Amino acid sequence: MKKPHSISSSGFTLLEIIIVLLISTILAAMMLPYFGRNLHQSSAPIFDLQKSLSIVRVMENITADYKASNRSGAALTALKNKIDNGIFTTNPPFTTTTSWVDLDTGNANDPVTLRVTVKNTTNGEQLLALFTVH
Repeated sequence: MKKPHSISSSGFTLLEIIIVLLISTILAAMMLPYFGRNLHQSSAPIFDLQKSLSIVRVMENITADYKASNRSGAALTALKNKIDNGIFTTNPPFTTTTSWVDLDTGNANDPVTLRVTVKNTTNGEQLLALFTVH
């Protein structure tokens, strides 16, 4: 005896597919403003980090130049002249300032200290270093 041919009920109906697409579209429309704003602003920390690395790179160049010298008082004066002439900050957003610091400890042999500040003029970030000769 043969069984009658039955219709299988596997798969989705057209109505079910349309309902799922409609719900998906509504959810996507609700989430788009939230995710769009966050995705757009997610690059801001990366740009801030790049700016910070640039200011650190300028200070590393100054430090490397000082370490390559004999670290005497004359080397500090030469370093101050290089910094004041803008040798290390060729990029416009950075400015450097130098000043002599008097560390009055009461000793006759007080160390000579040069204060160097590198500043990013776009975001106000500053990096300070002290260079000393004994």
